[in-house]
Amino acid sequence: MFFRSIVDRGVGRRRLNAFPADPSSRIPLSSLLGGYQCVRHDEHISYGNTGDSVPPFGLTFSSAGDMPNVLAAANEEGIVRIYDTESRENPLLKEWLAHENAVFDIAWVPGEPQLVTAAGDQMARLWDVKSGEPLGTFKGHLCSLKSVAFAPEEKGMLHTNLNRYGFYRQVNQIRGAHNKSETNLPSKTKKRRSSMRGMAPSVDTQQSVTVVLFRDQHTLISSGAVDG
Repeated sequence: MFFRSIVDRGVGRRRLNAFPADPSSRIPLSSLLGGYQCVRHDEHISYGNTGDSVPPFGLTFSSAGDMPNVLAAANEEGIVRIYDTESRENPLLKEWLAHENAVFDIAWVPGEPQLVTAAGDQMARLWDVKSGEPLGTFKGHLCSLKSVAFAPEEKGMLHTNLNRYGFYRQVNQIRGAHNKSETNLPSKTKKRRSSMRGMAPSVDTQQSVTVVLFRDQHTLISSGAVDG
């Protein structure tokens, strides 16, 4: 769709008379792909504390009305960087150490200059992007946080649930979303499970959730790595 819109609005307008009347016989999109490439100014390398390049894990554009070209990037060493993608001279607006561990995902508060970081230290944090200061912390997870997402029109929920210690209280929880079914375990394993009631699931049955995404205000989609 992206390249088709370029053809229709750009190439199509400039070469309107060159195209035959039949749309199916127009220049194929595959012939245009070779003409698109990144220029050096648009390559934002992710660096760690020592100056070495490290993998970026989280990357997303702001949805705030006054920040349409602002991009947030988070990397393996817990550093968050804010870029102005329209600036060629000074694209880096701000950077800070958000976690003492890898930040696997980031999400902007809808329409606000704030974002949430999800990290390997089992915590998520809410940040004021303009100041780089933390606004609160989400705790309670027992494993690394791999994904974070906002439900549509739910940005105010974060603020109403912040307690006096600077932590956000959870309002809901889905247990064992991608755990293996107990019915498929061998009989010996079932007996061992029954004697461990009240304890957290072991690693062999607890599946990680790699991505969460709200389809709408009441529907959540989750993706698991091991169970496919």
